[in-house]
Amino acid sequence: MLYTFIILLTIAVIVWKLFPERVSELFDRINSVMQPQQPHISKAEMDADIRQLAKELACLKDENIRLRQQFDNLVYKYQENKTEYDNLLKRLHNDIVSLRQNQDAVKTEVGRRLEALDRSLPKPQPPTPPKPVYPQKWYARYPDTDCNGFRIDRLSDISSDSIYEIVVTSAAEAVYHLVPDRAVRSQLFSMLNHVIRPFCDITVESQTPENIVDVDDGLLVRSGDCWKIKTKASIKLV
Repeated sequence: MLYTFIILLTIAVIVWKLFPERVSELFDRINSVMQPQQPHISKAEMDADIRQLAKELACLKDENIRLRQQFDNLVYKYQENKTEYDNLLKRLHNDIVSLRQNQDAVKTEVGRRLEALDRSLPKPQPPTPPKPVYPQKWYARYPDTDCNGFRIDRLSDISSDSIYEIVVTSAAEAVYHLVPDRAVRSQLFSMLNHVIRPFCDITVESQTPENIVDVDDGLLVRSGDCWKIKTKASIKLV
């Protein structure tokens, strides 16, 4: 009963808002009917007024029913759409949760496979420097007196304009002798004292020598950036 009263009251307020003039006129006529009859109003006029009021009241009832139906339809549509929207939001929420779970699972699986792949691959080894090939031939024009031998950064792999030939036999030892070119050796007689004698043992076998002949190679040892003379080379003048 309370719910019905509230609905009727709501409908009455809506009718009042929509048709204020007609409702006021209806109340005025009801009040005029309820008041004591004046002697100058005839029964026919009163009956006519009552029939008119009854007709207008019937119209208001019909309007009330129509408005109530519209109101019920609005409530139904709201509830229907609200349920649909709620279901849609729930589905979206479930899809997002499922997507996040699948994403986490995929990340975990990818990480696991990458770790397994990393373990299965051979570890890169540092490049091995190439081993030097011996013997190696180098050339120098003059020995270096400051290191009593031949400085490595002054050696050349070109024999032109050179006097000494150095043959490296290992990382720690080498031998040296005069270049074998006879034309070069023939020019060394003028350099015997300051280029040859300090670094070679010389044996003179002729008063008028014309050739320089090797007797023994000199021995060199590696000392830092220098090949130091350990044993002098031996030559003879013939």
